[in-house]
Amino acid sequence: MFGLLAASLLKCLGENHSSLEMTVSFLVMSDINQLNLVLDVLGSPTEEEIDSFPNIQTRNFLKGLEKRQGKPLSSIFTNANPEAIDLLSKLLKFDARKRITVEEALAHSYLKDLHYPADEVCWKVNVAYWSTCECFRL
Repeated sequence: MFGLLAASLLKCLGENHSSLEMTVSFLVMSDINQLNLVLDVLGSPTEEEIDSFPNIQTRNFLKGLEKRQGKPLSSIFTNANPEAIDLLSKLLKFDARKRITVEEALAHSYLKDLHYPADEVCWKVNVAYWSTCECFRL
């Protein structure tokens, strides 16, 4: 979800909106609407990515959808810093195992001026455990 929020903020900042004018690009009315917006940008997940979802109903649902071609993030966020696009592309992965970690994201060159390792608390989280929790299922 952080990737979607980051994408929304990046789009607003890239369009030079003031903080009062910011709108959320991925604001949606339902889970299906949100999924459609994500698929319009990222394209359809590969079979390998679909198989990474722990829930069989989710896998079956995704396999039944029409295949979509994604769009280059740079074509959506036209005024964005290339480093921001690179970070966003590493955050927006269907397969959580291929997504960069929080530590990697904080160490990314785009965030270099905001990264203070001595002030950051790191917790080790078992992604496989959390992805099986009912509240995180698609």
